[in-house]
Amino acid sequence: MLKETTVPTTIQSRLHKLIPNPRMVDIPTIPSELVAMVQRDPDSAKHPGYYMAQRSVSARRSPNNPTILLVGVSGAGKSTTINRLFGSNICVTGGIVSVTKNVTEYYVDIPSERCGINNLRLSIIDTPGFGDSHGGPDSDAKHAVCMKRFFETHEGLNKGIFPSAILIICPLTDTRMGGESSAFTKMLHAVRFTIFERAVDLRRPNVVFVLTHLNSILGDAATIEQHLEARRATILETAQRVLGLNGDSVRIIAVENECGQLGYSKMEGTDWYELRTGELFPYHLFRNIIETTKSAEDDIGEEAISLYFSDHGDARVKKGHRVSVRQIVKDGKDEIARVKKIIEHIAIGNKDSEIWQALDAQINKLGNGEAEENEEEEDEAEEEEDEEEDEDEDEDELEENENPYKVDAHFLATLLHVKGITSKADLPESMSEFVALLDNVELSPHMLELVRQTFGIRQYELIGNLVVGHGYHAIKDGPTTTQVFDHGPPVDATINFAIPKRIKVTKTDETKVSTMTFDTQEAYNHKRMIDLGILKKPGNSLLQSSIGATNPPKSKPTTTQPETQLLVQERRTFKLSIDPATTPLNPEFKLALSKLPTKYDKGNKKWTEFFEKWGTHAIVGAYGGGSMMISLTASTIIQNSNPTTTTTTTTTDIKEKFSPPPSPSVPTVPHFQPAPKALDITSSRQHVVFRGGDAQYYTKRISDLTDNMQGRWVASIPANPVVLTRDLELIPFTILTAMDVDLQHITEAMVAATRAYLGRDAQVDPRALAGVGDQNQENEIPKTRQQATRETSPVWRFLSRVLGLTAMTVGGGAAAVGGTAVALHTFGIAGALAAITAVVGAPVLLAVGGVTFAAGGSVWIVSRLLSDEEEYLAAE
Repeated sequence: MLKETTVPTTIQSRLHKLIPNPRMVDIPTIPSELVAMVQRDPDSAKHPGYYMAQRSVSARRSPNNPTILLVGVSGAGKSTTINRLFGSNICVTGGIVSVTKNVTEYYVDIPSERCGINNLRLSIIDTPGFGDSHGGPDSDAKHAVCMKRFFETHEGLNKGIFPSAILIICPLTDTRMGGESSAFTKMLHAVRFTIFERAVDLRRPNVVFVLTHLNSILGDAATIEQHLEARRATILETAQRVLGLNGDSVRIIAVENECGQLGYSKMEGTDWYELRTGELFPYHLFRNIIETTKSAEDDIGEEAISLYFSDHGDARVKKGHRVSVRQIVKDGKDEIARVKKIIEHIAIGNKDSEIWQALDAQINKLGNGEAEENEEEEDEAEEEEDEEEDEDEDEDELEENENPYKVDAHFLATLLHVKGITSKADLPESMSEFVALLDNVELSPHMLELVRQTFGIRQYELIGNLVVGHGYHAIKDGPTTTQVFDHGPPVDATINFAIPKRIKVTKTDETKVSTMTFDTQEAYNHKRMIDLGILKKPGNSLLQSSIGATNPPKSKPTTTQPETQLLVQERRTFKLSIDPATTPLNPEFKLALSKLPTKYDKGNKKWTEFFEKWGTHAIVGAYGGGSMMISLTASTIIQNSNPTTTTTTTTTDIKEKFSPPPSPSVPTVPHFQPAPKALDITSSRQHVVFRGGDAQYYTKRISDLTDNMQGRWVASIPANPVVLTRDLELIPFTILTAMDVDLQHITEAMVAATRAYLGRDAQVDPRALAGVGDQNQENEIPKTRQQATRETSPVWRFLSRVLGLTAMTVGGGAAAVGGTAVALHTFGIAGALAAITAVVGAPVLLAVGGVTFAAGGSVWIVSRLLSDEEEYLAAE
């Protein structure tokens, strides 16, 4: 698979004038209205604005009014940070003491001409600062309840929609960020127990931590980096414990809002200040926010933030929804008292609880040694300080070096208390069920150990063939039972199941829907091998073994075989991968390789026996979760140009089942996949196969699967996952032999034997495969806000994908697009226009990369973001 390239800025600016904008439309502001409109008029999905809105709603983001939520410690500079980001005074600013006393929405209307969205709006939600010395704990509780009330009463955010980004602002001048009594930690507690489920998205992380007052750190670059690393470590640990954020998903950046006043210089020819860390401000803040929206597939958020960043122009800032702290004090006294009590519980605890007592007893067993070591280090440090400074330092260090198990234990006890669990008998048995009870937060290592040691709750090993690290038999289209790599012993993993040590686990949250229509088993196998990258192109030779495979594919004549349509929906919750360069081979597999002949002889049965047992490829990556596969075989298929009433299940009925995961108060949005024209099936056989999730929700026919059952099945997948085999990352054994000095001598023979076994189109030459896709140019740093924004345009992403699909590099290349061969000799304006001309001039619609160019015209429309194996041509 080729990587995407980025269209150079010079080409972007020249092409911008050549590609006209789509017509302007108003996007429905309520998700359910958007869904209803698309269901009434499926063609509306071809407009870029509607398409982007669907993507954002699928990610539980707003269809037309993305928001940025500002949360921070008092005096951290929340409002100043957002003003510097956009170069506009969108929020009221103050000094050391927070001037924000209410939760207020500020918004700007910024129509997007390039995407055809007339009613695009960006909102900034400003909140009061936490840790205000004048208000104390009562003030923090009031502010937390005020935020909660705001989310409950906001017309968009009260419908299960997450903010596009949450900026949590922390001043570097605060030397006591750690410890449960710090303003920073109390602020996160307030978020956790009031707006957490409405604001923080754990599946598609939307939190960015911003460290302000960078200039307050004195010293050289190494000293600054040392200070920042210590702060990052504190934030990561606290964010994981309190908010359940995975360390890999946490973005932390340092900024200086007063660059102009402090005499910072701008990078020559750009709009960006050069910070002492080497970062460019505010460009690096903008990029982090945009990457957050991109990873969430929040197209609307990305577009609105980008436009206002570059060209706020005459957009007038208006006040929107507002919740007053004064009003909260009048009618929310009970809520304020509850929040205050919860936060206090974390510090002092409910010592009568059996849970609390059990955790407290375990603390001493797990953390005494570490606590004593910390105390010794403190004593040595105190001897070197003046007496007056000793008192202050002692207080700070005691906070920072608290027994880490104690901090986690008290917070864990409070979480369980809030959930109504006070005794061990109420606890679930498995770790996956325990984590589900705590809203699927990411438990810190200390917390995991506490749960294991105190309650005896452990992670079970993932049941079944893990697939990754095993061989893959291309002809049989399945993993082998034999392991190619040495997995190592099982260890606890972030998915709450034990996984072999050498297999990397990454959490994901995505739904993949694919369709395929075929009339012979050979046709299916051939397309499947192309999708997996085993065959390099759709050549004339079908996948077959010419050296004696025992189970060659069988098929009926194409004239009599009924047409079969395969629809597969995968709910992916994690990905397993293994590094072939660093993971040792299974000794048995390596021994089998060493016994192979050094030259390929067609009549030698050793090759056949080897491939039958071990396969032809190694599986180095696979997704996990749950899947539903429907095979629909019809003996009579009629194009649905004049549909008639029928009680038979049609592909349209089935596609309605293939929607994104349901979420509270958010209607599902169909995934508009490239599929054959609608079919009216008068005689069909359904075969439905479920994998993963709770088996009690399986059905034999798709018509028996109710929306409620499907929702429950999806919700049960994290606790009952399986490894999925639809999309696999494979490498041929020839790569493994070429990397191993002990096996390099059989590589040429392995190449010849594998091609003889799979066919001449098999991609197995390690020299040809090495470095594919690694020739991407480094992205140029944009010089202005306008250039930075232009990079986020859907047009440029489309062009990047078109050029990437042609395998074009700086040296040149050739592409067959829409049936027309186009020679691209240079990577410049001529080459890019040639690619466009090939698409626009051909009498077809080419849907690729999310954009469809209409035949014979210059108007472009968005169709569907397709993965590489789902590219297709549809007649106009």
